[in-house]
Amino acid sequence: MVALLWLRVSEAPEPRAAKASSAADPSFLLWRSAGPKMHSISTGNVGPRRDALTSAWPDLPSAGGPGKRVRDQLDYLAWVAEAAEALGLHGPPELDAWRERVQRAYTALVDPMMSGHGDPLPPDVPPSTRPGTWPDVPAAAIEGMTVRHQLTVVRTIADQSRRQGAVYHQPPEASRWAARVQAAAAAMDHGAALPMPDSARTQPAVAPPAPPRAGKRPSKGARKAATKKKRARPKGKARRAKRSPRAGRRR
Repeated sequence: MVALLWLRVSEAPEPRAAKASSAADPSFLLWRSAGPKMHSISTGNVGPRRDALTSAWPDLPSAGGPGKRVRDQLDYLAWVAEAAEALGLHGPPELDAWRERVQRAYTALVDPMMSGHGDPLPPDVPPSTRPGTWPDVPAAAIEGMTVRHQLTVVRTIADQSRRQGAVYHQPPEASRWAARVQAAAAAMDHGAALPMPDSARTQPAVAPPAPPRAGKRPSKGARKAATKKKRARPKGKARRAKRSPRAGRRR
């Protein structure tokens, strides 16, 4: 008796107020009746974040400005680190400030625990050309290291990072390293005094064309052409011409 009463109560229709509220609710709030298909999030227009999910390293949007990519910053780092090795480029009174800036770029890019970001050079390489003159001056924060050494490491890591492609940094670490590249590029920015030429820029590698799909059905035009060609072939005469020599030999 109790079980029968419970079934009747559970089968009773919902009150009109509940139905009215359900009808008034937006569709994305009706999760209790829509099932798992309603548990989706519309991406909408999320700007650079959406590009970051669909682009591969190093062609991700950067914080360097609208339209800028991480590749652009790596190109600049690889170029300016070599250009900054010119003897006497920086001297007093800006010498110490640029020692600090090169140190910041070096610290941003070098991480011994990360593959491809360790310092590839021993402390005495490259050798100094003119000790006491930029860049053969002591590094700002690492004893026994010169600014020339740090510039060489910055150039090496930037060049390797821009050429390795998507295998170099996979999400989620790509966004973290994009921020570190941004910090290094900001530290090494020489402004209009040292503009980068267009020849120093690199472009993404062009993907090879996809191979044709196996078993692809020929187009309608190709099928019509094959049918016409088949109809144009002679039938009876060709067969008799092939059989006549045999017939003669049998006789």
